[in-house]
Amino acid sequence: MEGSAPALIYKYWQRNKEVAPRDRPEQAKRVMQMDRDYLWADGKVGNGVSKGTTKAETACNLMAALGAPHARYRKLTHCSVCRGSFESSALADCNTCGRAFCITTAGGPGCADVTRATVDTPEGIKCVKCCKDDKMSKPPYNYLGNLTQWSQGSVHAEPIIVVMVHWQEKDMHSMSDLSSRIVKGYLGETYRSRKVAHRAHWVDVVLEDDCATWSSDQSNPVQAKGTRSIQVHIAELVRKMTYHYKKKFHFLMVVDVHSNDHDGKLLYNKGDTYHKFGTPLQVCTAIAGEVVPKNACEESTLILLTCSGMVLKALPSVMACTVGFNTVISFTAKVFNSQRVAEIWLAPFLRAFYRDHLPQEKAVLKGYTNEVSTPTFGLDIFVFGARGAGFRYTWGAPSKNLTGNENDLNCPKCGMLMQYKKKTLEGAWHFTCRHKCKGRAVFRFTDGENSVYELHPNPVDANYRILKIGLNIPSSGPYDIRPPLRPVDPKWLSVPGDV
Repeated sequence: MEGSAPALIYKYWQRNKEVAPRDRPEQAKRVMQMDRDYLWADGKVGNGVSKGTTKAETACNLMAALGAPHARYRKLTHCSVCRGSFESSALADCNTCGRAFCITTAGGPGCADVTRATVDTPEGIKCVKCCKDDKMSKPPYNYLGNLTQWSQGSVHAEPIIVVMVHWQEKDMHSMSDLSSRIVKGYLGETYRSRKVAHRAHWVDVVLEDDCATWSSDQSNPVQAKGTRSIQVHIAELVRKMTYHYKKKFHFLMVVDVHSNDHDGKLLYNKGDTYHKFGTPLQVCTAIAGEVVPKNACEESTLILLTCSGMVLKALPSVMACTVGFNTVISFTAKVFNSQRVAEIWLAPFLRAFYRDHLPQEKAVLKGYTNEVSTPTFGLDIFVFGARGAGFRYTWGAPSKNLTGNENDLNCPKCGMLMQYKKKTLEGAWHFTCRHKCKGRAVFRFTDGENSVYELHPNPVDANYRILKIGLNIPSSGPYDIRPPLRPVDPKWLSVPGDV
């Protein structure tokens, strides 16, 4: 046991937190400064303890049973920061919490840019989490992990599959490829480290009038004869993700194509020599095949960056996509421009939802700024979730849209838009007609009435008001995206003059 004694001493004093390093026996101090790999090399076992035996007996029994070559200590474990797999020589134990984290060795850089000599000093070293818990401005070493800036907190680089579908006009610049470029930029920003790059996979499908071309993070652009090759590739990605992560991964699909103004159907191509029109679910099925993202992973999202006519005229077909996705997000606007929506809304949503782990509603509203929500652009966001429950998010300045139905502010006498006059301490909003008819109205807004909720997503601007309107969309038949009109008080029609 002469060879195992230093290893046993090392393990004992490493776990003993009651005695300060300076008060340890001289022999223990010398052992703690030795090369850790040497202590466990050549069959020297010092980490086993079993019932009814001493540490020395356990070491002898293990060596007798397995032999020296098999007893060689080469433990492979994970870094608690980047979750990479490393041998013991590339890992250091935090002297506070005991977590292992990777360090710089001859094999390459680690999360902590420190050497083994620094780690094995009597004082030891803290992991990046304990440094942050101790409210240190920065750790006492260069940090090469996922925290791009110490003040930003942890960056989540969870496994994800992204499928992008956009339309390309023949012999013209694409008006839809900006969305795919933004998604790829986000993936490159979040998964740029070689330690997490394998967790993200993307497939980019370009639909044209007479063909379909696709590429991925693993292959160059290929013109497809039909969409079978795309479906096979996506199914293989899902199989690999399921093998490594079970269901703990994300699936995102971004569809950026034109729609038919008449019936709201989407323009797409199945790799044939002619294009066709179909519902959003038909487009997704043509690309993903038999893969049902909702069943394959814990979280799946479909984003439809399509013309607003599709939402206004075929909203039930948007809601129908919830059979394959946990969440479906679509848009409508007075002057719809998918490039503008992608540029202003898409990147903030990706960062907030996937990287910063904000709740879905907060992530959706992250890019819903004054620039796109005010009447000039008039962007509305429609979100459908589990069991088809849907909500419409719209700009709700009280002077323009107090109740969720802007027609409530039309004069009850002449029908013209009224102007805001005042708000009383009792919470009554007074409006008067702009014309000589002297029409007027008084409203009270109660949060939750008619499934209309008031939100203030911008903490800097308390006056920025968004309305969240619950939707009841039948599978067929008429529907309205606005709450019912408020009843007209007869005195607003008969009593002239100011309020």
